[in-house]
Amino acid sequence: VTKTKVKGSSLLVTVKTTRTGAVKLSGIGVIARTAKNLTAGSHQIELALTGTGRSLAEHHQRLKLQARLTVEKQIVAKTTNVKL
Repeated sequence: VTKTKVKGSSLLVTVKTTRTGAVKLSGIGVIARTAKNLTAGSHQIELALTGTGRSLAEHHQRLKLQARLTVEKQIVAKTTNVKL
């Protein structure tokens, strides 16, 4: 995860991948989403905020976002704190 930006009731996340695979983004305050067959490079994925996420955004709080890259059968996961 390289950048994040709140746009209304959604969160725009920029991820950078080194290999082709599937990226799953999840966390408290967002609706989980899986983007399949992403090529190597930078991609933008939009996540919908839940009621909890919108409340956190209104108060400029942080949420924990998990990103998981699956390439063939190997999984790499990273957790980041995102300020809304």
